[in-house]
Amino acid sequence: MTAKKSSDRLLATIGCLVTTLGLLSPGAVVAHGGPDISELPQGVVKASLTDPADIRGLHLTILDAPVPALLLRYEGSGTLHVPGSDGGPFLRFQRDRVEAHTDSPNWHAAATAAGKPTGTDRGHWQTVSGSGSFGWVDSRVAEAVRHAGADGKPVTWRIPVALENSSTASSLTGSVTWQPLPNSGGQ
Repeated sequence: MTAKKSSDRLLATIGCLVTTLGLLSPGAVVAHGGPDISELPQGVVKASLTDPADIRGLHLTILDAPVPALLLRYEGSGTLHVPGSDGGPFLRFQRDRVEAHTDSPNWHAAATAAGKPTGTDRGHWQTVSGSGSFGWVDSRVAEAVRHAGADGKPVTWRIPVALENSSTASSLTGSVTWQPLPNSGGQ
């Protein structure tokens, strides 16, 4: 590399550093101020799992959102069924896939909440995941959110789950609580 090219590259690097440092200086940040925020929520809903189902290989994670979503992973043997709120078939989990029943009102509500089409082909199981994991907004949790009030008392939700060919009933049980946000000093 020639001395001229090396000198030009060094000057360009120094120029970039000076520009970057100028942007990171406190004066530059303060001069632009923070974003204008309006219509802040008065509180948030917190969901928790209070009683997990006693099924080997079942793992549930609650995803925080305005209406909390559920992420269920199943690594057990056999088939795990999650009936809909109407008692009919909704989801079935195996280690390598998850299927939704196309007639389930819960499936239509979950797909609509996720912005996905539910299709017009009804009355069968449709693969919705190529693994044993699937996430959805469940109408039973959404109903508990609607009833969570400013009193801070927990509202319980319950989702039955069952292993195929098992007479033992189990359920995922949790609660949602409305929590006010701390006062932001009049802002």
